[in-house]
Amino acid sequence: MPGHDETILVTGATGRQGGAAIRRPLARRLEMAASRRPRACPESHERRSALAADRGVKRVVVAYGPHPSQKGELLLPASASPFPVVVVFHGGFWRAKYGLDVTHSIATDLCSQGIAVWNVEYRRVGEEGGGYPGSFHDVTAALDFLESIAAEYTLDLGRVLLTGDSAGGQIAQWLGRGSRPSSPFELPRVRPIAVVALAPVSNLQEAYDLDLGGGAVRALLGGSPQDVASHYDATSPAARLPLGVPVTIFHGDADDIVPVTMSRTFVRAARLAGDRAELIELAGDGHFVFHDPRGAAWADVRAHLLNRLRAPDHP
Repeated sequence: MPGHDETILVTGATGRQGGAAIRRPLARRLEMAASRRPRACPESHERRSALAADRGVKRVVVAYGPHPSQKGELLLPASASPFPVVVVFHGGFWRAKYGLDVTHSIATDLCSQGIAVWNVEYRRVGEEGGGYPGSFHDVTAALDFLESIAAEYTLDLGRVLLTGDSAGGQIAQWLGRGSRPSSPFELPRVRPIAVVALAPVSNLQEAYDLDLGGGAVRALLGGSPQDVASHYDATSPAARLPLGVPVTIFHGDADDIVPVTMSRTFVRAARLAGDRAELIELAGDGHFVFHDPRGAAWADVRAHLLNRLRAPDHP
């Protein structure tokens, strides 16, 4: 694996790695272009359960709080336990109209590789209690809830990895912080071995300045950086460095939803703060490539996640 102070430019999934670009065939690149479009029509509960069963995956919906959105789907493989755990946070700019359906397909695919997956829902903007601070209390509670179910489902809490795309990447990075409490939020008790963020909104002040998501950050935090500076300081991953956990970011360099420059800046700052951080840029890819479990971008991410879990101390 390249050293942690390299940025990797990936143009394909088959070929060479380690400084040289990796090229995909033209037909595969055309498939990738199609996969950038967002998916419509979330799957029904019954359809998700059937798809999971087809992959040898057991699906259990578990509530970690009283609100209907304080829940997650726990996906369990058929392989021998105890299971390492990947905690997945979906994107959607923290808005209630987007839910964990977004990440069900990739969560199921990952679970089929022998990994337990905790696909998390939480109160979002537009729901009672959503936004600041409720959304952040929820995701912390969801992560720590693994302690309550670890024995029942034979989960290995020594091998927990956090991932998420877009707004979910911001959540994963934020939960990865290990040494700097951010009032009014306590540090999670469950500590990940690494964070893998996919096109994350790493800097909430910059996201506000760029108006990403059409006012999404203002709606999440309740105002501008001038109005509620403490909210931004408490929740922006860029403001909580060093995180104290290895961070890898995958980001398409053609992303027109969250610019790749945000990830480049974040990784530089994280390294300067002492974190092990790397950026893997996917050449020609946009924002939505990580939603397709058959796509080349997800194949790159899945391989990285599995390698991290099998060799947690690898740089």
